[in-house]
Amino acid sequence: MQAYKFMREGAVSPFSGARWTVGEWMEGGPGAPNPCRQGVHGCRPADLPYWLNRELWEVELDGEIAETEYKLVAERGRLVRRVDRWERRTYRRFAEACAAEVRALGVDDVAHDCNIVIDKGAYGLAVYFAAVGAERAGGEEGRAAERRRQAEWLGEHVLAPGRRRLFRRRS
Repeated sequence: MQAYKFMREGAVSPFSGARWTVGEWMEGGPGAPNPCRQGVHGCRPADLPYWLNRELWEVELDGEIAETEYKLVAERGRLVRRVDRWERRTYRRFAEACAAEVRALGVDDVAHDCNIVIDKGAYGLAVYFAAVGAERAGGEEGRAAERRRQAEWLGEHVLAPGRRRLFRRRS
C-alpha cells in the first residue's frame, strides 16, 4: 500500500530515531501492528497535517496494516522516494497559509502567535496553533474543517498539484 511518512532530516524516523535507506524494508517487530507501540507507521494524505516534519517520503507499507483515525501501522515498510516539493520554503508557505486562515476566522491573537513561531522557524507549531484557533472560532467542527483544509493544501501544493479533491479524508 502506498502511503507517506514525515521524517527528520536524513531520513531519520522522528520517534524511534532509526535511519532509513531507500528501498530497504524496515520491520515493525514480531506480532501484529499496534499503533504507537509496534509496527511501521505511515500516513494517508489526509493524515499529513498531524505528523509534519522536515522531510516527506513516499513509502510502501506491506503485510498486515492497521488503519487508525490519523495514521496507518504496518508490519513493514520501505522508503520509495522523497517528495521533492516538500522543502523548507514550502513548509513555511504552508504555515503562513494556516496563519492567514485563522486570521480570516477572526482569531487575531492566535494568528499573532502563529506569526511569532513562524518567524522562529517552528512551522509545525504554527499549523497546530491554526487548528486550535479554528476550534476556538467554530468548535470541534471548526478544528476538523481546518485539518481538512490543511490536508487539501498539502495535496494541492505538495503531493499532486491540481488534484486536491483526491486527498479528502474518507468519512
